[in-house]
Amino acid sequence: MLYKKYAFAVVILICFLTQEVNAKELSNEAFNDVQISLLTYSPGEKIYSIFGHSAIRIHNPLTGEDFVYNYGTFNFEQPGFYLKFLEGKLVYSLSRASFERVKQSIIFENRSMVETPLILDSNEKIQIRAFLENNLLPENRDYRYDFFYDNCATRIIHLLNSCITDTLMLSPQVLPELKYRQLLDPYLRPRPWIHMGIDLLMGTSADKVARFTEPAFLPDYLHLIIKNYKLKDNKVPVRLSRNDIVHVKNYQATRIKKLTPSIILWPLFILSLISFMVDSYFRPLLCQIGNLILFITGLTSLLLSYLWIFSDHFIFRYNVDLLWLNPLLLIVAFVKYPKLQVKRTKLNQLILLFTITLVAIGIIASLIIERNLNLTALGMAMLVVITDKLRSIRRTINSTSKS
Repeated sequence: MLYKKYAFAVVILICFLTQEVNAKELSNEAFNDVQISLLTYSPGEKIYSIFGHSAIRIHNPLTGEDFVYNYGTFNFEQPGFYLKFLEGKLVYSLSRASFERVKQSIIFENRSMVETPLILDSNEKIQIRAFLENNLLPENRDYRYDFFYDNCATRIIHLLNSCITDTLMLSPQVLPELKYRQLLDPYLRPRPWIHMGIDLLMGTSADKVARFTEPAFLPDYLHLIIKNYKLKDNKVPVRLSRNDIVHVKNYQATRIKKLTPSIILWPLFILSLISFMVDSYFRPLLCQIGNLILFITGLTSLLLSYLWIFSDHFIFRYNVDLLWLNPLLLIVAFVKYPKLQVKRTKLNQLILLFTITLVAIGIIASLIIERNLNLTALGMAMLVVITDKLRSIRRTINSTSKS
């Protein structure tokens, strides 16, 4: 009797295991027709979209499911949104939406959308979907956004490395060896004021050369990498992706604004230089403009200092621009010509000399690491204004001593 019970239990166990294996096989077969793709969106008009965007599409033609998984979701209504963004404390999330809804939003924003189908086996498709669904859970969906190292594109690289069985191999010389700052230039060039501002904010970490898959923080480079990825562990390396499918092609390049920093800053530098060399009727006005520039740039230096100290964004640290754009400018802006006050006059001269030295070193350093030329023009204009203040003080001292 006991033998029959054991035999019955063994039969039940075998049936259960057989059903589990069959269910797994059916599950794998069901994923044969599932298509997983990389979606690449072109840059948009809004500031947060000027570098483009990446997402993952999972389409099951048998069930009709067609979802886009997007790691670039954020909420504008977060308290202190812009401050959190600058401090590196802005929360981004993974979201899921229907492909048709995403497509309509891209059409509305006048952007293009390209789909790159991935060549995956059923097991890899299951793993990718499970990975995304797990990341979609409330306790997992949020993450701290980092522009260079943790964004909508770099998360997809991590996803593929985690879920693809074979080793991913990148073809040699696919990506140019450029600095992070240089990689951003083509996207920022049509927006010269934003270009100058971002160049001003970024520290020396942006002047490091991006190697291997590091340029993939930009969606266009992620697309290029995916197109050139091959599976290394196969006897014959095979591509990871098929040919692109263009869904929307409405994007128009942004025109460069007419009033650019070059139109303002370089003439201002030339006028300041002329005013320094030749006394003219416009000299008092140029002096006032110079003081205003020193005051505004001094305030800007406080922002740069704050970001270096308090921001979690590594790209804001070790900023060379703080040499020529330093808080001393706030003091220099209010330095007046002496009124026979010897101690005050000597202190003013020391402050001016020290600031001139810092600005000169900062300009040279910026030129060496190939910073934005408009920033160089601003620094040179400031250098002329500060030097003019120092010369005026010495002239006053000399005329006072002679009298």
